[in-house]
Amino acid sequence: MVFFGDEESFNFAGLDPSNDYAFRIRFYENNIPSLWSTSRVFPTAAAAFPKAPTAVVVVETAEDSLTLSWGEVGANGDTITDYEIDCMDAEEDPCPEAPTVSGRLVERRQTRGGLAADTAYSLRVRAVNSLGAGEWSDWATSTTDDPPIERPETPPPVVVSGTSFPEPPWIVGLILLCCRRTHTELYLCGRWNPA
Repeated sequence: MVFFGDEESFNFAGLDPSNDYAFRIRFYENNIPSLWSTSRVFPTAAAAFPKAPTAVVVVETAEDSLTLSWGEVGANGDTITDYEIDCMDAEEDPCPEAPTVSGRLVERRQTRGGLAADTAYSLRVRAVNSLGAGEWSDWATSTTDDPPIERPETPPPVVVSGTSFPEPPWIVGLILLCCRRTHTELYLCGRWNPA
């Protein structure tokens, strides 16, 4: 027995595709069962390629990777065995690595690594069953994160040594040069005039 209850319909899930199943029914009145009905045979539909995944979105970004997530996929009468991820950049060049075949994923999400920083990518996914690969999903587009900014080392301070300067008649003043932090460039920051 596969069902016992007071409802007049029941959905049998998890049946094998392309198979015949026989059903019969009986009812109870005052806890006394009737005779079984005559068996009826119904075939299940043949298995087909999986449907295209829906709700495909990029849920995490990093400097060199994007994580893709998608909704439940219609298996069309067969078990989904794998998911394939396709990836290309904005110039429609394929991503550096081959498309990822990730195996059965309970969470339906996959991280695509080996990507360049601060670059736009488009990703899509399709499911695979024993018959082959289904249709691709719509593209999901996102950009990898910027690389972290590396701060250059602080240059040593400019030091003027000595407290007295000779005063030949041709010295009018001493120009002091300072070092700016950003590009190690020199600029005029002061002038010393002998008294």
